[in-house]
Amino acid sequence: MKILIVSCYQTDSLPNSFYSVFNELIHMDKMFQKHNYIAYILTDRKNVPMSYLNLKERIKIIIEVFKNNSNSKMLKIRSFIQIIQSIFNKRIKIKRIIYSHSIKSLSNFIDKMKFESAIIFGGARDDSFVINYEISKLNIPLLYIERGWLPQNNNLYFDIKGTNYNSSLVYSCQKNNISRKEICNAQKYLSTVYPKNKEPKSEIIIIALQMESDTTIRYFSPFFRNNRSFLKFLSVLLNNKEVIFCPHPFERKIAQKKYKDLERNNFSLCPKNTKTISLIPNAKAVIGINSTVLVEALVYKKNVIAYGKGIFTGNNVMLEANLNTTEEEILSYSCNHESIDLFLAQLLRVQFNKNDISKLIETLSVMNGDRNKQ
Repeated sequence: MKILIVSCYQTDSLPNSFYSVFNELIHMDKMFQKHNYIAYILTDRKNVPMSYLNLKERIKIIIEVFKNNSNSKMLKIRSFIQIIQSIFNKRIKIKRIIYSHSIKSLSNFIDKMKFESAIIFGGARDDSFVINYEISKLNIPLLYIERGWLPQNNNLYFDIKGTNYNSSLVYSCQKNNISRKEICNAQKYLSTVYPKNKEPKSEIIIIALQMESDTTIRYFSPFFRNNRSFLKFLSVLLNNKEVIFCPHPFERKIAQKKYKDLERNNFSLCPKNTKTISLIPNAKAVIGINSTVLVEALVYKKNVIAYGKGIFTGNNVMLEANLNTTEEEILSYSCNHESIDLFLAQLLRVQFNKNDISKLIETLSVMNGDRNKQ
């Protein structure tokens, strides 16, 4: 059986953050082989780690990056280092990687290959809608996949509609039939992943920041497109409260330089070596735009305030705030434990460990069966 795996991540610099995602796709290919699937990975050259390209392709990518980032001295230095390294690095040969097509050739290619199924990894970019249309037009069963939530490490989740705010889980908890057994199993699993903290609850409010290049920020943040404006807004709104704001792990090294000037009494940057998740259990509330940390905070039944759209939207598990939400509304908000239990159980229903894709295979088989009945 043939399956098409499409990456919808875009990177603009080297070394790029897609590398870890690309390795996920390679790993997924190996898992599909165990189930007698032949996977083809459709991506863009600049989304592929240098070690998978030949020397000529590596130089092309670096030249392209030079052209698109002519004002970035640091990028030029990094690119120069990349090209020197690429001369000595051995190429890892991977079969069945297909590079970007035009819309017409993409349609012809998909039709010619007779794929039984397709997966879009990510799916929050503009070009994903084009790919989605071409796949749907040929009536090929399509699933969306994204990094998992509880926890993200080693887990993925799938959806028939989309990922993040485009997911079918949005506004769906009260509609779906979640059994008491599923809820109990979810609670049991989560208690092992997120152990309870015995420290007493404090009055500290945690702000969880994200990478500003994240697609969830760029596409599903209606109020704030950068962390500075978000922090300045909350600094005024929560003027008399004790607040700690925590940068994304990828920003830890530059956080002091980037956000130090925003600190004031009771509004401070998270200590350098402290993980955000370690502060959640005894916090009074957790605030963010649509960070993964907000979903993790639900495991601890925390009062969570979201200033963006996400997989949680419309499920009565967070205070979905806007620019008119008052300090009093934030501080008096009390989460609905029953709704949280339903939401987390439903989320785990579509999550799977990347070393066991049986859930994924089962869903694709059902979708193929439905397709053949038509």
